[in-house]
Amino acid sequence: MDWPTDAVAAYLRAVVERLQSLLGDELIAVWLIGSYAVGGFEPNASDVDVIVVVRRALGEDRKRRLAEELAEDRLPCPARKLELVVYARSQVVRRIREPHFELNLNSAGPEPSHWFLLDLVGARSGGRALLGPSPAELLPELPRDWILDALRQSLDWHAAEEPESANSVLNACRAWRYAEEGSWSSKPEGAAWASDRSGDSALIQHALALRSGGQTASLASVEVARFLERARAAVEASR
Repeated sequence: MDWPTDAVAAYLRAVVERLQSLLGDELIAVWLIGSYAVGGFEPNASDVDVIVVVRRALGEDRKRRLAEELAEDRLPCPARKLELVVYARSQVVRRIREPHFELNLNSAGPEPSHWFLLDLVGARSGGRALLGPSPAELLPELPRDWILDALRQSLDWHAAEEPESANSVLNACRAWRYAEEGSWSSKPEGAAWASDRSGDSALIQHALALRSGGQTASLASVEVARFLERARAAVEASR
C-alpha cells in the first residue's frame, strides 16, 4: 500500500514490525480497517482498528507477549486507542457467523459477537492490507441475513448502552444505508446518506459535530432512541 506520512502511519509501521518480530512465519496478513482505512478519521474520537491473521491458534505465552508489546505504555497510539483483533486463518476464510478470535487487544472482558462479524464485513468492503493478501482475497462474502442480524443487534446494543451517544446515531446511519442499498460505508458517508433521506438532518449533523470536535457532550436520549428505532425498522423491513 501507499503509506500516508503522518503519525498514524508511523505508528502502524511500528505495529507491523512488532507483529513480524513476534509472530515470524505465523503471520499471514495485517489489515487496517475502520475510519482510517475508509475515511472520517478523527484523532480525538477514532480508534486505530487492525485485524491480524495468523496461520494457526496461538499459545497463551505468545498472546501475552503480543498484548505486552502492543500495549499503550510500550507503543503509544496517536489516536484514541489501538483496537486490534487476531484471528487464526481457519476462522476468517470460511463463512462463520461467530468467528473465534485469538486475541482482542484492550478488551476488559467478553464482547458481543456481532461486533466481530461487522468488522470482518467492513474489512472485506474497505480494509487495506498493511501486510500480506488483501481482505477481499481471504474473506468470503457473508450472507446478507447474517449482516442484517448483526446490525440489528448493534442497534439494540446502542439503545441499551449508549442512549445519548453521537456514535449511536452515526452507526445507525451506516446500518440504515446498508439495509436500503446493501452498501457498506464510513460513518460520515452513512451520515450524509441518511441526512438526505431520514428527515433527521439536525440530529445527524449534531452527532457529526460532536464526533469531529472530540466532545463528550450528550445528545437528547429521546431523539437518539427515535432515530435508532427508525433505523432498526429499516433493517427489519429489508430482511
